[in-house]
Amino acid sequence: MFLKNGLLSIFFSTQCAGCKRYIKDFKYLYLCEECFEKISAPQAPFCQRCHKPLNNAVTQECHECGERKNHFSYSRSAGIYSDSLREALHMFKFEAKKGFIRVLGEYMIKNIDPVVFTGVDFIIPVPVSRATLGEREYNQTELLADYLGKKYKLSVKKSVVKIKETARQSTLERQQRLTNLRGAFKVDSKALTLVAGKVVVVVDDIYTTGSTINEMAKILKKAGALEVRAVTLARAV
Repeated sequence: MFLKNGLLSIFFSTQCAGCKRYIKDFKYLYLCEECFEKISAPQAPFCQRCHKPLNNAVTQECHECGERKNHFSYSRSAGIYSDSLREALHMFKFEAKKGFIRVLGEYMIKNIDPVVFTGVDFIIPVPVSRATLGEREYNQTELLADYLGKKYKLSVKKSVVKIKETARQSTLERQQRLTNLRGAFKVDSKALTLVAGKVVVVVDDIYTTGSTINEMAKILKKAGALEVRAVTLARAV
């Protein structure tokens, strides 16, 4: 393995997505080991609902979750959205670096409590619009969902479709993000009986305001889902 990585670094020079130095081996593909090790997981105390780090352990719920009607039971994220993870996710999402799924998927498995998947019937990835799918040629959340599904022996169902083209959440201010996705999703008519009475895990790439997860959970609960949990690769703070 070390010999193979050494030869790859000689003939296929690649800059680290984090520090931009040339990678000496490909253990973490587009990240050097030093930058990969800098990725940090959310630490306690954190909001028990959305996994946002809290300043103290006096409360178990953040201000945002306390004010909003949440339709999901809880969400867990593998890493904090900053520095190396931000750059890695950008490459994975927008630069067609699908091979990153091995590194990012394993990171999710390592840093998300497997109890999230206990008693779950199946996994649902957050969908993208047809236009976005045509542009990228793949949905990064489906790749993450498939990777987790194989690990936990859970089927992945594309039960939700996106029916409205919306602005990228990353381009909007917080208040705009909270309303941008309203009415953007629906449960596929063929999946209505499949969802009813089930415990599902929604998979997304990043949790920022929680509006995507909450909108997904809202329509799934309306379709009869018993419980909606969520996992994401990154958690913005």
